[in-house]
Amino acid sequence: MNQILKGYCNFQNRGIIHRDLKPANIFLKDNTIKIADFGFAMKQSDCKKYSSYNVGSPVYMPPEALN
Repeated sequence: MNQILKGYCNFQNRGIIHRDLKPANIFLKDNTIKIADFGFAMKQSDCKKYSSYNVGSPVYMPPEALN
């Protein structure tokens, strides 16, 4: 869980919103967590441009996408 949180914080620090972070997109290999599927990812600065487009899995949408 710690690795997932560090990865998420890394996205936040870089201004990236994954928009589809869910268990199916988290993999474990050699005791290392890998976060995958950045197909819907976008920069936080672009959220206002595309505010009418909700993508990803609704149950796992980040709070940033709801703004």
